[in-house]
Amino acid sequence: MLRSADDAPRWAPRRPRRAAAVLAAATLAGSLFAACSAPEPTVAPTTPAVTETPQTPIAVSALPMATDLRPANVEDPYTQRVLGLLLRGLVRYDAKGKAVNEVAEAIETTDNQVYTVRLQRNWRFTDGQAVTASSFVDAWNYAAARANGQYRSRDFAPILGYEAMQLAATEPGAATQLAGLEVLDDYSFRFTLTQPQPGFQDSLGRLSFAPLPPAALSDPTAWSSNPVGNGPYRLEGSWPQNPVGGTTIRLRPNPEYVGGQTPQNTGIDMHVYDSAAAAYAGLSSGTLDVVDQVPVSELPRYRTTLGSRAVNQPVGVAQSIVFPLHRDPWAGERGLLLRQAISTSIDRDALASGLLSGTALPATDLAAPVVEGYSADVCGQWCTRDQNTAANAFHEAGGWEGPLTIAYAADGDDGPVATDVCREVTQALGLACQPRTYATLRDLREAVALGRETGPYLETWRMPQPTLQGFLVPRFTTGAPDNGSGYSNDVVDTRMGAAATAATSAQPSAYAQIEPLIMGTLPVVPLWSRNAVGGAGENVTGVRTDVFGSPVYPEITRN
Repeated sequence: MLRSADDAPRWAPRRPRRAAAVLAAATLAGSLFAACSAPEPTVAPTTPAVTETPQTPIAVSALPMATDLRPANVEDPYTQRVLGLLLRGLVRYDAKGKAVNEVAEAIETTDNQVYTVRLQRNWRFTDGQAVTASSFVDAWNYAAARANGQYRSRDFAPILGYEAMQLAATEPGAATQLAGLEVLDDYSFRFTLTQPQPGFQDSLGRLSFAPLPPAALSDPTAWSSNPVGNGPYRLEGSWPQNPVGGTTIRLRPNPEYVGGQTPQNTGIDMHVYDSAAAAYAGLSSGTLDVVDQVPVSELPRYRTTLGSRAVNQPVGVAQSIVFPLHRDPWAGERGLLLRQAISTSIDRDALASGLLSGTALPATDLAAPVVEGYSADVCGQWCTRDQNTAANAFHEAGGWEGPLTIAYAADGDDGPVATDVCREVTQALGLACQPRTYATLRDLREAVALGRETGPYLETWRMPQPTLQGFLVPRFTTGAPDNGSGYSNDVVDTRMGAAATAATSAQPSAYAQIEPLIMGTLPVVPLWSRNAVGGAGENVTGVRTDVFGSPVYPEITRN
């Protein structure tokens, strides 16, 4: 029986009605490139069908992953999922997104600025080493150091001393450790923030805050080949040199795990596919037990085919078109007019109910409806199709000969979305538009980061924690690594900082008031929030999807 995060029964939903869907979803509220030399285990997607034996691991789908497993340097969602099973931090998020203690026995503060952490004493890495205060402090210092170039380094920016660690080693005041981190004894440490941040401890469930054994810091390439962790699973064998289609990541229960999510199965085999279509074919043939992607071509019928084994669940995922604001023709007032013209050319309702077959909710916000503070109208006219508005904005911009290109990652099956969005723009504006394909999400992100991709691209944003700020702070703070548009606004930065210091109960409203400022310049064109879609085979049970859109792997069992 397939279950959602709140144990509701699954059924094929009707075509979404915007207002009702927003209200219902709102009640649910509360990243890469180092090589390694390990041998590459391979399993072709045409392996024999899974047999009904209790000893058989659960076969699940995955898309291409990274080879650098340092937790603060991971971008792509599937590598994050695997590491989330191999490593556990102070807290973890349950299926509904609530932060619950994991390695931490207690996280205490009297002023929301100085936090004292006491660890449980019975946690060990799979090599037998104890998980101690130094396992956290050393990993956090490593992640925060400029010299180590960690993608998620800014997660540590709230901790005192971060700015000094971003200076070059030769600059005055440069530091090698966070001034706000202090080991008190083997099983307790203290961290101090630059200013009070109520609820900051809830962010500690992010993968970047995981502890690491000394070997991971002294030789990260070797550790990435054979990662040692403290999570509910351990890696069997070595990490593949290039985890693309045809490879398999084999995870087995970690007997040393003492946390709150003990595996109910004998292991997870993550079969890597190059596309959602290939993975879905694996479920249909019996090769796979669980898939968490359905190709767009199958969306009209997969719920009928799978029945109660189908997933169509609102989660914290929002899809947008990201525009490079510092490049022509997207810079300045003309660029804003062009983005407004493009945005009002798109019939989100028609595409969500047609192309995406009711598995998406047309955007009215920069976030997804599962978080508190989501607005039903902040995007206003810019998220509503209006050919007159589009034509007027395009004319006022002086027109543009184009062509417009929209880049996308093929392994995420975003080709049909890019194609249909281009068709809508061309029909409304007469502007030539064509999709630009990258084989994998990793390839697209690398092209954007290195400046090889200079046009707009499709972004599927997955919230790092179930809050409105999880959709705003990483994407629209000046200089943030996930700020692909290059958006920068001093007032927004200041108000983001102020919102972080507000009382926990006031934060959703504080961040919601920032959104109109961002929408005023439309650095991204919101399209829709995407539901988690997928399915399970007939021989497994206990399958459910968490609020982040991931199957809860430890709970899956065989019939």
